[in-house]
Amino acid sequence: MDDSKFKAGGVTTNIVELSSLNASKISNISVHTGLAEVTRICKAQLKGGDNKVVLSGLSNDMVHESLRCVPNPSSERLLT
Repeated sequence: MDDSKFKAGGVTTNIVELSSLNASKISNISVHTGLAEVTRICKAQLKGGDNKVVLSGLSNDMVHESLRCVPNPSSERLLT
């Protein structure tokens, strides 16, 4: 995990870089005609303020517009 920062327009954003091979696990696969849906669970250590999570190692064939990030309500915390 990288712990770098990026500053744009006076706002500092914490950059969290993760590898899908090491930082996530596949929890479900659904196969449809011509495509498949893969659900992964990934945990990231976020800091207070703005965070950008970069997840590398995903398939080059994925439909990028289909990517969704859904926080787990039971572990979601408001960081200030």
